[in-house]
Formats: sequence, C-alpha cells, structure tokens
Amino acid sequence: MKPREAYRELYRVPRAPRKGRAHFLKLRIRIPGERGLSAFLAFLFLFPLPLFIVRLFLRKMKPESMGGDVPFTPAQMMELIRYRGINIEVKAKDGTRVLIKTL
Repeated sequence: MKPREAYRELYRVPRAPRKGRAHFLKLRIRIPGERGLSAFLAFLFLFPLPLFIVRLFLRKMKPESMGGDVPFTPAQMMELIRYRGINIEVKAKDGTRVLIKTL
C-alpha cells in the first residue's frame, strides 16, 4: 500500500448525510454457516420497509429489552434513522453481519 492510500484510509472524511427525511429502510442480514436462514431473511427483506412500521416497533420497545450491549435507547435509534443516506453496518462476534440503509 502506498503512503498516500494509507493516509486516505486512516483519515477518511465522513460524508454528511443527504438532506431530507428517509421514508424507507433496507435491511440485509447474513449469517455464516446458515445458508438457508440467510436466504429466507434475504427473501423476507427483499423490498425496503416503510419507516413508519419500523418506528411503530421502536416505540413499543422498552429500553431494558434491548440488552446491556446496545448503547442506544429506542428514541435515539429513531433519531438516527430519520435522515436519508445513512448506512449502519453491524458485525457480531459470531460473524453475523447486518446492513441497514435509509432511503
């Protein structure tokens, strides 16, 4: 790797989210070793979910039900997914990957 490429990787400037509100949420969940389950989840989340459905579930959640490892409350999560152009990638210790995009 060239020094210039390494510098760009280390000091990457985060892109500002697009202005405007998000209306849809796209999910992709990959579980290693569980090919059938990953295919089922890919089929289940084939189309983007309307954001009002996601907000309904987040409002019903209690902060205690999210577990101790999640540093956000449901209200903070609703604030995070409010804007268009946000990408959230979650990598679990067991190899499971979750990608969340707002459209």
